[in-house]
Formats: sequence, C-alpha cells, structure tokens
Amino acid sequence: MSQVKKIHQTRKEIVGLINDVLETTWTEYEFRHGKELDIPRNWRTHIKYLVQKYRDNGWIVTRNIMISSESPRARRDYLIFLNPMFLHMPREIRNVSIRT
Repeated sequence: MSQVKKIHQTRKEIVGLINDVLETTWTEYEFRHGKELDIPRNWRTHIKYLVQKYRDNGWIVTRNIMISSESPRARRDYLIFLNPMFLHMPREIRNVSIRT
C-alpha cells in the first residue's frame, strides 16, 4: 500500500473514532462547553488536517494541551468539539438525548 493510501486510511479510521464519540449522548455541560476528546500520540500528525475538516463541516474545534506541575513530563493533549447548532436547540429536546 502506498504512503498516501496509508495516510488516507489512518485519517478515515480516526474520523470514525471521533464520530463515535460525537454521536454519543451529551451532558448539559458538554452542550455549553463542548465534548473533550484526548488525542493519542499517533494521531498528532493528522490533527491539523482533521480539525480543519470538522471546522469546514460547521464544528467549532479547539486543541488544548494541559501541563501539570505535579507531573511535568506528562501532558494532556485533547480536542474540544462544539456544534453551534446544539446551542440553538431547545432545552426540552436536549434533555431527551443527554446523560446526567
């Protein structure tokens, strides 16, 4: 398999995993602040491309890195996904599909 096909296949698998998380139920907090998703080390080379694809499809995506003084060598690299359409959804409808 060529390198280009491998990259395409890897990105397709990552999108599938991200979509699985985004398609689960959302808490009220996640509706307002976004759903967090940790980035495994092997995804890092693809993140810029993937973030842009989700943004092109209407998602607000932010990448964050958290460094703790308690364990300075361990950092948390994660994405926050927020769909602006969710913010306009009436609370009564959101309550049907969220977990508390």
